[in-house]
Amino acid sequence: MGKLEEAAQIYGENLEAQKRVDGEEHPHTLTAASSLASVFVDQNKFSEAARVYRETMEVRTRVLGAEHIITLETANNLAYVLQANGELAEADQILRRTLTAQNRVLGPEHKDTRITAGNLRKVEREQGKRDALAKEKEKEEKKKAQAEREREKEERDEEEGTGRCSICLDASADWVFEICGHKCICKSCVRKQKEKAQLAAGAAGKKKTGRRKPVLVPCPLCRVETRVVPSSRHEGDVYE
Repeated sequence: MGKLEEAAQIYGENLEAQKRVDGEEHPHTLTAASSLASVFVDQNKFSEAARVYRETMEVRTRVLGAEHIITLETANNLAYVLQANGELAEADQILRRTLTAQNRVLGPEHKDTRITAGNLRKVEREQGKRDALAKEKEKEEKKKAQAEREREKEERDEEEGTGRCSICLDASADWVFEICGHKCICKSCVRKQKEKAQLAAGAAGKKKTGRRKPVLVPCPLCRVETRVVPSSRHEGDVYE
């Protein structure tokens, strides 16, 4: 057993003995409770320290009054361990009440009043940092969620067809490649692809004949060269 553990055990036993002999409201009992809470603070057992300080403050409030200097000191100690334990909202409330009472009873220049004011500023700064971190975390989580939604949408688009043109990725895909049945191109891109195909045919030296032949366009999904028709005129199966 370390020294702090041994001290906590001794102070705890002393507190129970004081309660049995003098009662929980006796000054010696309250002093013993404060000593035990101090040991808990040294052990970084802030929850246990807060429990003891809270019980002590309740008794002192009942016996001495809420604005007695010792009650206010206990309240300040309770706020300190709450802050250390990350319970900033409650620490803030206690410090504000304590500071108001100390300003009224002791005056703003009193040492205890200045200590409480300083502790309140520390809690406010810590709350500000926590709020900023929380907002930043929320912002990052929203960005991740948006990225995940976009990724899932892209996967669905690839698997099921988006209803958007596979070339420009913008306009509605309402034309169908006749042989493969893929409905994946818009009217504007059909025109552009036909123009490219005609230019390629001209560059290859293909002669024009009297009969007009349909322009074949390669499907961007399967590369089959075929005619492209509006989906309303396509008679076979359509695959989006």
